[in-house]
Amino acid sequence: MPYIRFFLFALVCAVGGPALAQTEREVIGGDLFIAGSGSPGDVQATRDLFAAGGSLTVAGEVAQDAHFAGFDIDVETDVADDVYAAGASVTVRANVGEDLTAAGFSVRLADAGEVAGNARLTGASVVVDGPVRGALLASGGEVVLNSEIGGDVRIFAGDLRFGSGARIAGDLRYAAPEEVDIPASVIDPARVRFERTERWEGVERATREWRGPEYPAFPGTSAILGALVVTIGFFVVLAAVALAIWPARIEALRQEALARPGRALLGGVLGLAVIFGLAPIAVMTILGIPLLPVILLALLAIWILGYALGVYILALRVWIGLGGSEPTMPGRLAVFAAGILIVALLNVIPFVGWVINFTLVLFGIGALAMPIFGALFSPRKQGAEPE
Repeated sequence: MPYIRFFLFALVCAVGGPALAQTEREVIGGDLFIAGSGSPGDVQATRDLFAAGGSLTVAGEVAQDAHFAGFDIDVETDVADDVYAAGASVTVRANVGEDLTAAGFSVRLADAGEVAGNARLTGASVVVDGPVRGALLASGGEVVLNSEIGGDVRIFAGDLRFGSGARIAGDLRYAAPEEVDIPASVIDPARVRFERTERWEGVERATREWRGPEYPAFPGTSAILGALVVTIGFFVVLAAVALAIWPARIEALRQEALARPGRALLGGVLGLAVIFGLAPIAVMTILGIPLLPVILLALLAIWILGYALGVYILALRVWIGLGGSEPTMPGRLAVFAAGILIVALLNVIPFVGWVINFTLVLFGIGALAMPIFGALFSPRKQGAEPE
């Protein structure tokens, strides 16, 4: 898959869009990239669509695949091929020409939507109100089926319910804590297979097998605090070295990213896609295989630098927004250290904390990449001769 589609966009910024007053879009090689919040209007994508934002509603038509990531995603776009979506809340109200893959806290295929192929849905709450012509795989704390399914159905659920519109043409296999009374109007009981499972049973079994009896379940408080201190110290030293060597360059990157946050976000997506894309390309070529460790190290380095720059830009922006003056070198390091501490502590918030931290990674990578993409895609001045 040329863009490592779902793997990449499951990681895309889910709350980067709220910083933008409106959506921004860019077409590259026929693919349409959208970032921001709200509705970008009627979308007409001649190839693939990539959309990321906070609260995003996308309508229109996509000729090939569509990828969505954000906090609140509402898909109203008719897609000829596959749809991939990840977010806190994902609602699909459109026709999907092939398969649908969606993950989130709340996932719903509305009655206005239809999937011509297979649907794979996972979330704390999964509701299927629209028809699926192929097979259905659903996993969630609560799964509600209230539509026609043309193929086999496999469900993992803590609470499983069937609405009056539920119909299953294939076989049903479901795993739940208790057996569910399924009406014969939904499926012939002879085609139903039930597997009893406890909530968290699989997680506990996997944990025991991985760590063994001697491994502690959780690190101690001292270990966590020690790791936090080492992490903050590492990033502060990194920032001190960078500010001492390239103060003007870092300031220019900061100002450019703040002036064009949408482009910085898209630049982070594209920059990360380029690095991720190099790995499978290297594996597919004989000469490129020895370069794979270098590519992976480059990815790690870019990730760290992007995270540091993203936190630095945000921390100074918040400091100045609260009335602080432009700090001196020691002041910048202190503000940066406070920023690292705060965003690290946000990781204790399920899903949202991880999303905020990854948003900062993408924003920082985009800030680093903006001058490169600007040089590649900016038109030459009229009358300028190539050297």
